[in-house]
Amino acid sequence: MDWSKVLDALKLPPKYLIPVVLATGFMLFGSKSSLSTLGLDGLVDSFRSWIGLIFLISTVVVVTGIATQLWSWQRHVYRRRQLRKINRERLHHLTYEEKRILRSYIGNQTKSQVLDYADGVTQELVFINVIHLASTLGSMDGFAYNIQPWAWEYLNQHSHLLEYTEQEEAMDQQRRSIRRRW
Repeated sequence: MDWSKVLDALKLPPKYLIPVVLATGFMLFGSKSSLSTLGLDGLVDSFRSWIGLIFLISTVVVVTGIATQLWSWQRHVYRRRQLRKINRERLHHLTYEEKRILRSYIGNQTKSQVLDYADGVTQELVFINVIHLASTLGSMDGFAYNIQPWAWEYLNQHSHLLEYTEQEEAMDQQRRSIRRRW
């Protein structure tokens, strides 16, 4: 017996081993009349121990593969929830400049705005997954950035997170008066 072929068969993805499990399971647990109808009764009688071994190994591989996929999916869901929780917590500690950018989205009820690609505040909001670059084609004014759907919903429900403190309000007034002079 060539064991390398057996090992190659074990490397098959579980979805390819399901028919093997079904076929060997039928051979082991099927009724005598159904086996004799298919002409398998003599084969099963002669090779029952090998069929049982193949059934056992392929079942273990299939169950292990399914369990691994479920574990991977569960871990992905858990990580995504944890990241979303961290991102939402981050929205509770926005800087003045971050609030200024996000207020434009929520205040104007728009999901897109043109921002400076080279601006560190813009890139920080991209990094923490609050906004994303909508198009790689920009203009002299900047590039279009869209707000993430989760951030849009959360900030619309918690718009108080974008309110300025008294000190930030003074900074905003000062910035506006400087802009008017130009």
